[in-house]
Amino acid sequence: MKFNLIEKEKWDRLPYFEHYLNQKCTFSITANIDITTLLEQLRNKGIKLYPSFIYMVTRIVNSHKEFRTCLKDDGTLGYWESLLPSYTIFHNDNKSFSSIWTEFSDEFPVFYKNFQDDMKQYSEVKGFFIKENVPENSFPISSIPWVSFTG
Repeated sequence: MKFNLIEKEKWDRLPYFEHYLNQKCTFSITANIDITTLLEQLRNKGIKLYPSFIYMVTRIVNSHKEFRTCLKDDGTLGYWESLLPSYTIFHNDNKSFSSIWTEFSDEFPVFYKNFQDDMKQYSEVKGFFIKENVPENSFPISSIPWVSFTG
């Protein structure tokens, strides 16, 4: 996947980037949304919510260059052409989780099949990072559906 370098000296976001980088701060946001209609549509089609959620988040992330901007391990600043989701799967038997990633496609049926294939292969495998060769252009997603919070 292509990584586009950003020339810091010419980057209009540099003052903001340096301010927050030097403060070592992070940013999180939560929002309450009503997904009643979405759930109804998914149930009618026999489609699971979790992969749909991962797909929707990844589509949004990939539609904004700012969300794909990062520092690589060597300190290089740039942005990826696109990102892949790396997400957690829960193991109900021992209450642990594993992190896997799935090849992304803008076409939902293709992504959904990729997700199902990965779940078939990895859902019973225990360990933290069980799918090898995590791509550099992946980003983490996690969900705890039994918890509700607003902050």
